[in-house]
Amino acid sequence: MTTQTTKSLAQGKKHHCYIAAPFFNPDQITRVALVETLLEKHGLTYFSPRKQSAIGPISDADVRKKAFQMNVDGIEDAEFLIAITDGKDMGTIFEAGHAFATNIPIIYVAFTLGKDGMFNLMLSESGKAACRTVEELEAAILGKEIYYEGLIE
Repeated sequence: MTTQTTKSLAQGKKHHCYIAAPFFNPDQITRVALVETLLEKHGLTYFSPRKQSAIGPISDADVRKKAFQMNVDGIEDAEFLIAITDGKDMGTIFEAGHAFATNIPIIYVAFTLGKDGMFNLMLSESGKAACRTVEELEAAILGKEIYYEGLIE
């Protein structure tokens, strides 16, 4: 998040993007890092819970409440949200729902979906893009809307 950016932020926003994603195993961390790198490539700042608010499994109530509030604030302080839906992480889905409810555009990413996979109806209709590849994600970050046209679950 410390990259210098030439892209101006919308009034009142602290960062361009909030990254909603699970980061509990090496494959998930690799996907989040890919998104972080892609945003940096385009001079965009981001809030990534993996870096800014991750807590351990035995955290006390105060730590949990602080991390939760940091994430909610991070969503509300973003111009848009990228949600990596691979693995159907409940926290990621909550974050996307909060973004939708507060009129923050959502880019969904489903790298493991493949060309014949099924995507969730509520997600497909709530986002400005549903991406299956890095190329689609990059196009969406640059403003292209990508409507999901595959099978729905």
